[in-house]
Amino acid sequence: MRISRGGRYFARYEQALTPRRPSAAAAVRTYDDDGYAKTLVLDLDMASGGRRQVLADSAAAAALAAAIGARAFADESPSGGRHIYIPLATPRHLQEIRPVVRALRLLLPSLDISPMCNLAAGCIRPPGAAHPRLGGYQVLCSPLAAALDAVQRPNPDAVWDRLRARLAPQIAHDELPAVVPDSAAPQTQATTRRPLSDRYEQIARTAEYDTTRYATPSEARQAVITSAVARGWTSPDIQAQLSDGGWPGLATLYARYRSHWSTALQRDVENARVWITQRNAASRELVSHHPTSEHTPQGGHPRALQKVTGGAGSLTRGSAEEYRYLRQWWSAVQLSAAQRYPGERGLTLRAVLAAMGAAAQQLGSRYVAHGTRSLSLGAGVDPTTVAGALRILRAEPDPFIELLEDDRGPGGDLYQLRIPTALVEAVTVRPWPRGRIPAVDPVFSADGLGLPAHFVYQALPAEGSVMARGLQTAAGVSRAALYRALNHLADHGLARRVVGGWRRGRRALLAVRDDLDLGSRLAARHERFAAERRKWWAYLGYVPATTSSGQLPAPDLPGEASDDHSSVEPITAIDLLMDRLGAVLVPPDDLDSLPHPVELPHTYLPP
Repeated sequence: MRISRGGRYFARYEQALTPRRPSAAAAVRTYDDDGYAKTLVLDLDMASGGRRQVLADSAAAAALAAAIGARAFADESPSGGRHIYIPLATPRHLQEIRPVVRALRLLLPSLDISPMCNLAAGCIRPPGAAHPRLGGYQVLCSPLAAALDAVQRPNPDAVWDRLRARLAPQIAHDELPAVVPDSAAPQTQATTRRPLSDRYEQIARTAEYDTTRYATPSEARQAVITSAVARGWTSPDIQAQLSDGGWPGLATLYARYRSHWSTALQRDVENARVWITQRNAASRELVSHHPTSEHTPQGGHPRALQKVTGGAGSLTRGSAEEYRYLRQWWSAVQLSAAQRYPGERGLTLRAVLAAMGAAAQQLGSRYVAHGTRSLSLGAGVDPTTVAGALRILRAEPDPFIELLEDDRGPGGDLYQLRIPTALVEAVTVRPWPRGRIPAVDPVFSADGLGLPAHFVYQALPAEGSVMARGLQTAAGVSRAALYRALNHLADHGLARRVVGGWRRGRRALLAVRDDLDLGSRLAARHERFAAERRKWWAYLGYVPATTSSGQLPAPDLPGEASDDHSSVEPITAIDLLMDRLGAVLVPPDDLDSLPHPVELPHTYLPP
């Protein structure tokens, strides 16, 4: 079941069913993890026609159930809406149920089809469930004996067949129109269709989106369509994906258009093409004024540093070229790191490479000057271990990282991420990894579940399943470490066993942080690192970290505060940028030699 938050039922608030009624409003999922439903639920909503329409549709649904010989029961919401339940002896898949409920909507105008058309987010409040906003409960409006009989003796397959036969005209009417080629799409060459990014794939599958980014469901829907078109999807491709049940969340976002949804989809695709065309035109104009040098991914140091940084041929931080290089570099790491770095020490080396890659992606540059403390937060190990791992990685032949400059005072050593020569050809044809380069979450640090669990978690698919043997190969861990990690992950809801193997759990990592009480330890580590940085800068004479009396202040104990600013250590913009945003500190003499120069902030005292 899922507990209500603001009237909605998110996957991250999912809990196991218990014999006792939950204290807060809750709903149960209409489909299991494999996409099968044991009950056909008709949600008659007051928002579509009001109370009179709900009552009329309830009577029509009861008559239909009687005509096909189905055992059914109903409950009523405090709002006046009703749910009709038809238990099924044979669970039916989403692809079987969706055309039926779409056909029923043509007969029942108040029917909300979203609970039965959304694989991941479809939920319903059963009899006895509390209403999230109005108070009160779902009240059974059928005789208790009839409800118990329907549950204990679910309807046989013959009832389902009779229902489909009765709805055959409506199902035929609602079938997808013939797919026509996109006249506006370029026909000169075939386009390669690439998967959506994780964010848009999540919306397409679940209809859940970030309300701070998208104000309405229409905006979220348009964002998914625009992303799909930009990645080579055509209208027929998207229609086929909706028809096959691949994007049930996106189908829900089009449900309001009923039989005209394909027209709305075509309009959204055209809007996406217009926007992409305008964006590309603006990008071409920008590039024509700011040319960049031609670049092909190569191993080694492709050009001298002064050539990289000088003149009109310089690489640009945050450019598409840099991000393309970083994705190819990460593809090379994924392709060979598990075999190249075996054993427990290998996990540490791979974690440090992930931290380097995540830092580079955050900066939009292949050049990284993060210190060992900063990298340790993204690698799940202590700074001393990071320093040792960097020495090993940069000393190996044909390495993934190259040390460009060390002993840089308050700045961290400057590294370049490098694609090994032996892997250059492979990564040019291998598909790019999706999403961000995953640094090691604190959940998988030494204080948490450990590095093996991180690599197993990253290898788990969000959908489908993978057998333990394949999971062990993908994660690059031993068999014993694999099963220990799976047990830990399953205990915290981060992995679950399904038919065919294992898949990623629905629990959020932030929730597991709370379970392990990592928040306070992480905050203490941040404070310790910040204090160590300030002492190091003070030792070098780089940052004035003294009080007005010229003495280094003693840090306040936790929970203590002072109103006397003369005893407070200065707060610097550098502290805020490095601790919160991952900024890189570079001495003034090094600014001209950096591939991507940065500005140094000023020191200030609190008012």
